[in-house]
Amino acid sequence: MATVGASGAALGQRFIRVEEDDHASDSDEEKGHKGHSRAHSSSIVARARDFFGAITRERDARKLLIVIVLNTLCAVSGLSWGLLHHQQAVLSDVLYMLFDSLAFSLSLISMLQSKAPPTAAFSYGFERSEVMAGFFNAALLLCYGTTNAVHTVLKAFESNWDSH
Repeated sequence: MATVGASGAALGQRFIRVEEDDHASDSDEEKGHKGHSRAHSSSIVARARDFFGAITRERDARKLLIVIVLNTLCAVSGLSWGLLHHQQAVLSDVLYMLFDSLAFSLSLISMLQSKAPPTAAFSYGFERSEVMAGFFNAALLLCYGTTNAVHTVLKAFESNWDSH
């Protein structure tokens, strides 16, 4: 098993931490809107802060975040162009770019999660999360490719029948 650096260990202790359900022990003063605990929302904020803190510490994670942002911006601009000019090929490419952004996001999360130390529930650690993210990405691309191929064939037959 690979050794985990100080930033990875801190990430593992805070980002992947499994917390006990403490809603039953909250006092009435700590209850927020509709009975939800304020401690729960601060836990989410703390996890988000830890997640983005881990991104700033890891050089590869920063690079991947930049790629995600740029790819998403290109997809949004392509979406506006495709809708404005009724270009189905551009819209198809935009969908592929959004799948890329999803795959990059999964890679970023699994990259950070894989540095977490083993827990009682996961005694071998989280190193295989990157493999699972790759498998999930392959399954998504297979679904996207199949859907795109079926749509293309249907569109081709539709065009041939309309011309007669």
